[in-house]
Amino acid sequence: MGVRGRGPDSTPLVLSRPTLVRTQTGVLDEVVEITGLGAQVCARRTDGDVLCWGNVAAENIRDDVQGTPYATLVFSGATAIAVGYKVACAITGASGVLECQGTRPTNWNDVLIANWAVTGAAKLALNGGGGYALMPDKTVLSFGVAKRGMRGNADASNSPASPVTDLTDVVAIAGNVVKVNS
Repeated sequence: MGVRGRGPDSTPLVLSRPTLVRTQTGVLDEVVEITGLGAQVCARRTDGDVLCWGNVAAENIRDDVQGTPYATLVFSGATAIAVGYKVACAITGASGVLECQGTRPTNWNDVLIANWAVTGAAKLALNGGGGYALMPDKTVLSFGVAKRGMRGNADASNSPASPVTDLTDVVAIAGNVVKVNS
C-alpha cells in the first residue's frame, strides 16, 4: 500500500496510468533525486528535504507514520540519498554527515545503524546490510555488514566505516541488495 504515493485517492488504480505523488499539503514537486527499493521510495527536493512513501517506508523509516500513502518528511538539508532494505539514508549538512533511519534485518543483530558513522561524504549507495560513501578525494568508505567480503577490504568488523581496498579515482557508486545468511 502507498508505493504509488497517491494519498487516500479512492478511484480505482490503473497501473499503466501515471499519478502524482502527494504530500499532506499537495503534490510532491521540485524533485532533484529519487531512489527506491521494493515498496519504499524517497525523493530529495531542491531545498534538501527528503520525503519517503510506500508501505515499507511508512512502517520502518518513520515509526510514528504507520502505513501512510503520502510522501512524508524524513530528512532535511540533504545533498544525496539512498534506500536500502528497511532503511533510508541521506548525506546532510555542509560537512557531509551520513544520517540513517529505519530498521535492519533481524538476522543481522550485530549490525547497528548507529555505527554507520561517516563524515565528509559526497555520494551514497546502500546494499542489503550497509553501504558505501564516495568521498571528495575519490575514494570509497564502506560501512555495515562485514560478511563475505561485502566491505571490500579485510575488515572483519561491522564498524567503524573503513576504506575499500585499492579503489581510487572513483566518480560514481551504486548499491545492490544482497542477502546475507548469518
